[in-house]
Amino acid sequence: MTRTRFTTSFIPVVISSLLAAAAAWMPACSGGTPNEAMDMAPPMDMSPPPPAKPGATVASVPLGGGDNDAAYAVTTDAAGNVYVAGQLTAPIDLGGGALSVFGMSDVYVAKFDSSGKHLWSKSFGGTGTESIKGLRVDRSGKLWAAGSFRNSVDFGGGALNAAGFSDVFLLALGTADGAYLSAYRYGGANDENVIALAIDSTGAPILTGAFAGTVDFGGGTLMSAGGTAESFTTLRMRAHTEHGNVVKIAVGYVRVSTLEQASEGVSLDAQRDKLRAYCKFNGIKLIDIAADEGVSGGTLERPGLQQALGMLKRGRANTLVVMKLDRLTRSVRDLCALVDEYFGQERYHLLSVCGMVNTHNAAGRMMMLNLANYAQFEREIISERTYEAMQQLKAQGVKMGGSPYGYEFSQVLDDKGRRTLVPHAFEQAMIARMATLHAGGVGFTDIARQFNAEGLRARRGGEWHGRVVSVILQREGKYTVRPHKEYAPRPPIVRDQTAAATRSRELRAEGLSLRGIAAQLRKEGLYPPRARAWHAATVQHLLRYYSKPDLPDATRRAAELRAEGLSFSEIGLRLASEGHIPGRGGFWYPSRVSALLRANRQSASTDRSSAPVPSA
Repeated sequence: MTRTRFTTSFIPVVISSLLAAAAAWMPACSGGTPNEAMDMAPPMDMSPPPPAKPGATVASVPLGGGDNDAAYAVTTDAAGNVYVAGQLTAPIDLGGGALSVFGMSDVYVAKFDSSGKHLWSKSFGGTGTESIKGLRVDRSGKLWAAGSFRNSVDFGGGALNAAGFSDVFLLALGTADGAYLSAYRYGGANDENVIALAIDSTGAPILTGAFAGTVDFGGGTLMSAGGTAESFTTLRMRAHTEHGNVVKIAVGYVRVSTLEQASEGVSLDAQRDKLRAYCKFNGIKLIDIAADEGVSGGTLERPGLQQALGMLKRGRANTLVVMKLDRLTRSVRDLCALVDEYFGQERYHLLSVCGMVNTHNAAGRMMMLNLANYAQFEREIISERTYEAMQQLKAQGVKMGGSPYGYEFSQVLDDKGRRTLVPHAFEQAMIARMATLHAGGVGFTDIARQFNAEGLRARRGGEWHGRVVSVILQREGKYTVRPHKEYAPRPPIVRDQTAAATRSRELRAEGLSLRGIAAQLRKEGLYPPRARAWHAATVQHLLRYYSKPDLPDATRRAAELRAEGLSFSEIGLRLASEGHIPGRGGFWYPSRVSALLRANRQSASTDRSSAPVPSA
């Protein structure tokens, strides 16, 4: 029995402090008996161990079973998780339960966290011998494994059959749980083997290995010299190439827009049958069909569509199949969002039975975007035509929409070819009961509550509301809305501060308080310039407000009084008593009178200088 050890040298993996401490002193104990080793060992040091030297073993975890097992590939991801792949010939337990063996020699893939804890492990096999020689994680989070197999092998998406003695496989798994994503086969009539696997800067796998005879990896036929084995290097093995012999696992999606189509079910059943026939003819494994009944394609928030997309995310399928692109979406914006999140960067694939939509190649992706433009154009044209037709019918007095409560459409047509309305027996009985209860003094809300308590639902199964009861009774002439009360005409709103100031001084002279003045001004329609009501503080400012004085009259009168020999103070008192009030302050101070007279003299001198000179 052999036991394989999983060893990481340059990876910062620490299983436990005990293993790290033991690694520090075990080299000094080599060469003696077990008892001698214990005598030579120094006291246990509980301080953190020194950092490992470059190239030294940091941690090791024993893996294996009761037969010959081997580990041929190891890699890590950005989070420090470790992935191991190898070969097994008997059931082994890597920490998650015994892994099965399907043939002579099978392969396994396992994931451990940075401390060596088992996260998941899976085994794969077929009727022949399989081996894994390369393991890598790409930028999108896929785990790629490459190796060779004989006869046939099934990785979860269906059997891959070898064309020769030994073929090459390329397997993609989900890093979260090891779920199957896709598998590809490459090979000719002889022997091909993988030596190494890498991921380039674009995230595409790169394989290198050996082959004999002829082989085609998609870039043309390669031929070895004299039939002997030669090395090969295949760059950028894209998942959408036809030579990959990929087994597509698909989920179907069907949709109808109207409730009539959903209830009759003819359109949905026809779409399902065509999806099944298309997948069977093209060798696609169809695992489920999600449906949306009576839902518009103008939004992505549809239960059936979200169910189908969820199956892609969980790794249960790698392809979405629809009948036509407009069944998926009629919006270019939504389609671009789907391509960006699902069908771009070779994550998943979209196939359309009608319309040549195939994201496996550039031509199919271009056709998909063109069809999306036509689908959105058709949707907008239909919307415009429908709106114009409805407006025309409304102008002719035709009632639009469904039948009103209490009536239903019959099969009898009128002179214009439209179905006529006839009374609905049960709903008419409900209307009669509404009218009886309301005539007895029961309010609309109480009627609705009583119907809901008795389990009498509205037309579409909803609850009754008082407003609905009121509208139905009004339409049937069982209830008339009271006319609105006519209010007395209100005075027009006036925002004249001068008039408000004059009126406030009059009210103040009558002995009203500031609040009383504010209330009276509002009653009379006098409002502030930029407010909705007067207040005590604003009325107080209003009492001190005076409009801009008539300066020419005040100036002329001041000049006359000055000519009579009055002083500035006396002139100010006379101006105020005669009704000449300054704009600010409410009083003529001597300085203001002096400035007024000075302005009068400057104005007089200006008039004299501008007068024409008399001729001689």
